[in-house]
Amino acid sequence: MLQLKTLCVLIFFFSGLMLTPYTVAAKTTDQTNVSGFLSLKNDLENLPEVIDGISPEENIAKERIFILYESEDPEVKQAFGIMEEYGVPVHTFNYRMPDYNTQLEILFWLAEKRDITTHKRLASAIALDYGAVLSICEDDVKEDLKIYVLAMYDYFIETGEIVSLDTEKYSLESNIALVWGADSISSPYFFEAENQYPEGTTYGDINSIYSPIYPDWAVTFCYRQMNLEDFEWYFVETDTLEEMREFLLSEKFSTENVSGSDFENIADSIDVMLSSSLEYYGDYLSAELNYIPVDGKITPGCGISNPDWQWEYFRNNGHIIGCCRDVACMDTFFLKSINIPCAKVSIHWDSFGHQIVVFNDAENSSIWRIPPHQQYVLDHNINNSEVFLSNYYPVGWLNWHNILLFPPRSYESLRDLEDGFDISPASLQEAEIDDWNPWNDPDSESGTSMTRAELQEAINYWLTDSPISSTGAIVTTDRLQYLIHCWIDG
Repeated sequence: MLQLKTLCVLIFFFSGLMLTPYTVAAKTTDQTNVSGFLSLKNDLENLPEVIDGISPEENIAKERIFILYESEDPEVKQAFGIMEEYGVPVHTFNYRMPDYNTQLEILFWLAEKRDITTHKRLASAIALDYGAVLSICEDDVKEDLKIYVLAMYDYFIETGEIVSLDTEKYSLESNIALVWGADSISSPYFFEAENQYPEGTTYGDINSIYSPIYPDWAVTFCYRQMNLEDFEWYFVETDTLEEMREFLLSEKFSTENVSGSDFENIADSIDVMLSSSLEYYGDYLSAELNYIPVDGKITPGCGISNPDWQWEYFRNNGHIIGCCRDVACMDTFFLKSINIPCAKVSIHWDSFGHQIVVFNDAENSSIWRIPPHQQYVLDHNINNSEVFLSNYYPVGWLNWHNILLFPPRSYESLRDLEDGFDISPASLQEAEIDDWNPWNDPDSESGTSMTRAELQEAINYWLTDSPISSTGAIVTTDRLQYLIHCWIDG
């Protein structure tokens, strides 16, 4: 076996000298996981645009993606780790889902039209979020989605310049929350017609088919794909975000007020504004049914999940309609309009529940906070000292690899909620590219370059199947071939 490996080394050397380097952009990718690099390269080659032949513009997109991949930014490296693990959706729904990396496809769309190397974290988060939409949408939605992700990318860059909140200073987790343009993955309930049920019917009377929490997308799109009407209902238009931003900056705050140190006051002011003026429609069990027309549909008047319609209603009437779910929904879009990362979570105690917005702590990106007004609501309505918190990340970055009808909950004290808490799943914290290669470290023999002596050391590890002393990793055949390329490329 050892003699065979020795022969292979010679073959590698001679064949390696004749092989073309991956790309100019890929020459310095030696600081990342080679298996991940090869996986990325294969996934790129399997994208629909690349399979049918590559144009000069598409070739530039590939180069930009390779530049992103070789970034030393740990948030970007983490994003590629997620793409490698979750980018190709699992076929869990009852229709054919794409067999290519949809998260990478979104990144490719961005890279075709924008220089994503200037806003790496923003581009990475958009790719992770909207890959999940591409996985479940009909073909006629894809062109609109392509335009939409570009518009969202441009919007958050522009807003960052206006309010001095740069997305490149946010963590990946914060950006994943920020760029998501829907009301988590919540779906509204639609009646078939106005007065569908006899007068006096309560929500409790129809609780076998009606739930104030579900359906969510895992149910709504289990048997059918997202169509254009769905897409336009769920996703906020950038024109709406621009109008919200203009309203906040002219009516509520000035650009000088929008800073990380004041996130709490801003979030609280918006939440009080929406909560105190709410046109309330409840769907608790004893409440009689409401039939409220919204954008051509008959709804219960709450859990609407249509931010564009709610904003239009607010502009015309000075308030929104619905219940706590709708306040939390619109809280998030007002905050996102000025680049404040936020999300919606559920608090449960006894047989009751309440949905609220949480915003990211500017000084500690792993901590999310509740607006003081909502903390007051909890303190004065909960008799227990502890509550259940739905601690799942309420967007689709997992790309349907983990569908939970009931999200995991943690047992939290009210004091913990006031002090801030973590809402991200462990898989988001753990997803990152393994740094197996010690020879690309800045403090190695020749920095990030590969020397002949280092290559000989690597070959010895490969020949003996011994783990690398500093990282514990094994030099596989693929890794050795990659190191030979790095040495050849200088």
